[in-house]
Amino acid sequence: MNTFLILLIAFLISAFISSFIAAFTRIPYKNKFSSQLSILENAVKNGNANFGQRLTLFGVNMIGSFVAPPVYIKALIIAVILFLILK
Repeated sequence: MNTFLILLIAFLISAFISSFIAAFTRIPYKNKFSSQLSILENAVKNGNANFGQRLTLFGVNMIGSFVAPPVYIKALIIAVILFLILK
């Protein structure tokens, strides 16, 4: 496998996991005030978000992961692990 493909797979894995956690769990919003959150994030935090709202938040986070530095850091760590496993 070439290096670019490993980096792409690692980025997609990292973005998917981060987006899934943000859309379907309360973990990222636990220590934040309601005024700091969007309407969708607030609905997830309160536990009254329906599936459509969660799916929308998932999509927004997937698109937003292209500019989020933590996603790139996680992707780099995953890529190094994948590279060492596949070597």
